[in-house]
Order: sequence, then structure tokens, then C-alpha cells
Amino acid sequence: MRALTYGLTAILVALFVLTWVAMAISRIDLSRAEGNLRSRWLPAQNASFVLETTYVDQETVQRGYLLTRETRFLQAFTQYQATSTSLETQLGSMVKGDPRALADLHRVEEAHGAWLALATEQVATQTERPLTAAELASMAEASGTRFKAVRNDLTTLTGRTNVLAADELDRIAGENGTENLITAVAVVIALLVAALAVPALRRVLTRPLHNLLARVQNVAGGDYDSSIPAEGPVELAALARAVDQMRESILGSMRELVEARHRLILRDERVRIAADLHDLSVQRLFALGLSLSAVASRDRTAAKPLLPLIDETDRIIRELRGIIFDLSHYDVTNMRANVDEFVRDSSRALGYTPVVSMHGPIDQIGRDTAEALLAVLHEALSNVARHAHATRAEVTVAVTAETVSLTVTDDGDGLDPLRPPGGGTRNMETRAQQLGGTVSVENRAGAGTTLIWQVPRASATSAAGGPTRTADVGRIT
Repeated sequence: MRALTYGLTAILVALFVLTWVAMAISRIDLSRAEGNLRSRWLPAQNASFVLETTYVDQETVQRGYLLTRETRFLQAFTQYQATSTSLETQLGSMVKGDPRALADLHRVEEAHGAWLALATEQVATQTERPLTAAELASMAEASGTRFKAVRNDLTTLTGRTNVLAADELDRIAGENGTENLITAVAVVIALLVAALAVPALRRVLTRPLHNLLARVQNVAGGDYDSSIPAEGPVELAALARAVDQMRESILGSMRELVEARHRLILRDERVRIAADLHDLSVQRLFALGLSLSAVASRDRTAAKPLLPLIDETDRIIRELRGIIFDLSHYDVTNMRANVDEFVRDSSRALGYTPVVSMHGPIDQIGRDTAEALLAVLHEALSNVARHAHATRAEVTVAVTAETVSLTVTDDGDGLDPLRPPGGGTRNMETRAQQLGGTVSVENRAGAGTTLIWQVPRASATSAAGGPTRTADVGRIT
């Protein structure tokens, strides 16, 4: 109650302060309007009238000189020109705050300048020689036409200054009315606050408390989806937020538990399927491929029809291994462990364990490059196992600031120059090209083969700690 009472008191004080500030702003605007009226628009009105008189006097003495050729008219013409220039400058400083009035003044100056050029030319002609009556009549008509344009533009400017002065008077009247309105509104609001204070205090305290109690009872009864709004005084709102946070925490825990169970079941099922594929289908297909390769190597006449079958077997094995890896969720950011695991798995097919060396930040090469490197490593070791008849192999992975390279060397028979590149070789080339790299195979006759697969490191470097992706390569049997 004490806090709410202080709050109502603060409302009244704030109302007083706002009223004072609003009236002060209105008073400032009123003073500014009165200042503009006194210092700008009334002087601008007077200046426009004086300027019009000066223009008329200047036009009069110009016509007087044309008719009489008396020097005193010429002197007066020059003096009025200086006076009009000074008045134009003063008037420009007065109306510079209004673009329309300033544009009107520019048109007046342009029209006067056009008339002045014609008048000066006529004066010069009269100074050189006496003018005939016909010439005087023609000059008077031309000068009168241009001077009429000057007076029309000046009338427009004078009308604009009159409008601006009238606007300032209206603004002054409006500010006085605003002050009166602010005072009346402040009084009415203060009376309303005083009249509604007691029922508002009762409503603000009791209603939020009953609502909070009802919501808490619903949640306690198991209705966790029913939110608890934070309303009422600060203490009740804080209590409501705490209870609602607890409700959301319970809901979140329940969701996480359900999701964890679902993920666990899904992971176990994926692992089981991957294990079945690896231990049954892939092993049997790999054995079939090796058997076909052995028959093709022993019998040259059977090699030609068997080679397409061997390539198709390799393609099926690659697809199954891709599925196995999708199911197994290999972490391609842990490349050292992956490379070691690939090499250890290949020892069963090779009959020996290749020598492995790794250099540079191998675990930071990025997901795309990591997946491609594992796929190429699998393909290269599979080729060694099936075709090279090697007794020793070396695997080198090197990462520099610019490149990522994989080198696989064996001491086998080397490549058969009559045998066209298989699907595995084309796959390695495609992966290198996709990452902007190259692949080369050095065939040392009778001394083995060296495969060098290299891509730019910048093409696939990813942020550390990013989410891992499943590799699309398969495990060596």
C-alpha cells in the first residue's frame, strides 16, 4: 500500500512537472514567434514597401532623364540603384528562413535586373545622342512592360511577407490557447487521479493476487502449458515470473528427456543397421570384388568381361560405405583419429599396416576437405589392396597455410598402361576439381605407384568448433 501510495504521489508530481515543462515549451515558442514577428516579418513588410517606392522613384527619374537629358535625373537614377541593392540585401536576410519568400525575392531581383539592363541601355543611348519622339515612345513602352513585371513580382513578395506576418500572429494566438488548454487538462487529470486512487489501489492489489493464485493452482494440478502472466505490483510480478520460469523449466526438461530417448533409440538403430551392412553386405561384396580381380589378373581373356563387373562392385561398395558413414556419424573434425582408423582397417585387406605420417593442423582443414580426403584415402588404399600386389605402403597427410595434400605410395607392380582409369580414379579427380585442386599418379615401372591428391586449404577452411557433418566415404574392410 505504501509503495502504491508513493506511486500515485509520483504521478501527481510528474503531472505537475510535465505541465510546467509543456507550458515552458509553449512560452518559448510564443517568445520565438513574437521575436520573429518583431525582428523579421514586420520589418520585411516595411522593407518591401520601401523597395517598391525606390523602384518606382528609380523608374521615374530614368524616364525624366530620357525626356530632359538633365544630369540631376541621371545622378538620382544611380543613387536609387544603390539604395535598391541595399534594400534587396536587407530583405534577403529577413526572409531567408522561408524558401517561398526567398524565391519570390529572387524573381523580383531578376525582373528588376532585366528592367535595369534595358533602362541603362536607354540612358546610354540618350547620353550619346538626342532621341527622336518615336524612339522615346518605343523605349517608354519597352521599359514600362518590364517594369510592370517588376511590380507584379514585388506585389507577390509583399503578399508573402503579409502572409508570414499573419501566420506568426496566428501562432501567437495558438500558443496562448495551448497554454490555457494545458492548464485545464492538468487540472482535470489531477482531479481524476485523486477520485480513482482508492478503487485503483484495491483493484491493483487484490485482482492480480487472485489471478496468480488461480494460475499456480492450475500448474500444480499438471497444466504445464498454462502460462502465468506477470502482472500487478512489483513483488507479485516477480513471483509470477519465477513460477512461470519454473513451469517452463519443467516443460523444457520433459521435452529434452523425450528428445534424448528418441535420439538414443534412433542412434542405436542406425548403429545396428550400419554394423549389419558393414559386417555382412560390404564384406561379402569386397570379397567378391577381390575374387573377380584375382580371376582377371590370372586370366587375361576373362579380364575384359570381368572389368565392368569389378567396377560395378566397387561402385556398390562405395555407395554402401557412404550409407554406413551417414549412419555412423563420423566426426570429420577429428581427422588424425579418422586417418589412423582408416589405415588400421585397411591392414586386413592389405596384409600389412601402412606407415602413416601427418604434418600440420590436420584437424582444422574444414568439413568438405576432410570428407573428400577420407574418400580419396579409402579409394587409394582399396586400389593398392586390389591391384598393386604391394608389400609396403605409406600414407602422408600434410597441411600448410596454402594447401592440403594426401600422398599414398606403394611398392607394387605399378599401373597397367593398357587398363583405362576406373571409376575410383575418376571419383578422386572429381573431388579434387570440386575443391579447386589436382590429382596425379606417378607410375614407377616395377617399383610401385605414388598418388598425390592436393587442394587449396582456403577452399574449405571452416570455423573451429562448428557442427560436424557426416562423411560420405566408407570404412575399409
